[in-house]
Amino acid sequence: MAGVLLSPEWFAFASLISGAILVFWPMIHMRLKGEHHPLWSKIDHYLPWVPGLSIFIVWLLDIIAHLTLDMDQQRVATRLTEDSSIISRLAVALTGWTSWALLVMVGFGAHLAMTVTVLDQKGEIAGDGHRIHDTAITWFGVFWLMMMFALMPADPFQHSNFEIPSQIPPPPSMWDVLLMTPTILLAGWMIGFGILHLADCTCTAHWPDSISRPHPATGWFVALPVAGILLGFTLEDLNTVSDGMALTDLILDEVHGRRTAFLLAFSGTLILTSCALQTSIVSSHRTRVGTGRWKGLAASVTHTLFWILFAGWAILSGLPGVDTSWGAISLLARLTTPLILIGAIGLLIPQIGFDDKARPELWGWTLLLMLATPALALWEPRTALISLVLLPALPMGVLIPAIFESDVRLSKKRRANWTITILVVDIFIFSALLLFAFDYIGMIAVIPGLLFSTLIPGIMVHAWPEHID
Repeated sequence: MAGVLLSPEWFAFASLISGAILVFWPMIHMRLKGEHHPLWSKIDHYLPWVPGLSIFIVWLLDIIAHLTLDMDQQRVATRLTEDSSIISRLAVALTGWTSWALLVMVGFGAHLAMTVTVLDQKGEIAGDGHRIHDTAITWFGVFWLMMMFALMPADPFQHSNFEIPSQIPPPPSMWDVLLMTPTILLAGWMIGFGILHLADCTCTAHWPDSISRPHPATGWFVALPVAGILLGFTLEDLNTVSDGMALTDLILDEVHGRRTAFLLAFSGTLILTSCALQTSIVSSHRTRVGTGRWKGLAASVTHTLFWILFAGWAILSGLPGVDTSWGAISLLARLTTPLILIGAIGLLIPQIGFDDKARPELWGWTLLLMLATPALALWEPRTALISLVLLPALPMGVLIPAIFESDVRLSKKRRANWTITILVVDIFIFSALLLFAFDYIGMIAVIPGLLFSTLIPGIMVHAWPEHID
């Protein structure tokens, strides 16, 4: 009985459930705060630690299973032999996608738990520190659930119905393991910075002095190394990549495709936090919201839809085995229909009370689009390719309203410069995507342009601090 209760699955399940509770906990705690029962403050203090601590126990139990040669577990029986040394057992226990996923979650959970504990300042529940604290907890819960489903295999600790291979691969070098383990743990810790920056961008409260505020470029700082580290380990674990488009091979891989797709889309979400949400905040502050907001909203949404549909078609047309006519269009419809519908729900955000942002309809549209891509990548991995389209589309879209609205702090010269810049970037990227669609250039020539164009809107709103025209 004790062995059943100490099964890693139970602690993984506890982590999943506690993560789901975190999504709604700020609302629950607000309701229960009036009862002044000390139990609620205790739960509020310790609950953020439960998901990460549960996964840490799962990781320890998995290591113990390897060290004790528990041959009833697939991960042990298929990777170790009876005569494996203690060093080999430990090295094997700390490698593989399951171990890396657990380490990422441990680092992520530790960072967020420590941060929200610092943010949980004593005082009024409606204070700025507590509002940031609640926002961070909510995003922590949302991405904890997505990462649990995305990174963990369907049955990571299988106990039956598995075959032992005739030849067990040799264990990895312990020196490599000692280098990889803290690196993966640090990757999870860095993801916490990205979520904290998302909380900062989506909460109107003043950042408390008790903790350093995330830098506006945090999304870039986190996304690129995390994507590079985890994608590198994915390539190492796959060992083989066909002669076709490597990115497609990774996304469509039966074992690792969903995980790689999620990581790519999630990295795009972190980048868009800095390049779309942060730019939107600065732009609305410096240019002021004008009259005729519907014109700016219609122009921005139309521009983003054109990017999603045209650029999405071009990227899908360039994939191996997809023709440029019906094949690409049918695949585009499958991938973009749920994405656009989720974005449309964001347009209704002001109707349910979330109207504390400048241009709240556009804010909701942008936020839900950038959050939907990693979630949809769990359903259809090729959605990660559409996230590449959103990289320039959403940051450009947050500048467009100021061009079309009246009575904004934007001179005619500045308005013309912004318009010309957006048109030049659109034409350049669309031309490159057309060449990719008809197999004249490869994806490696397109991605740098997409990434660089993502930075341009931020440069445009930050480069002229004197431009209160």
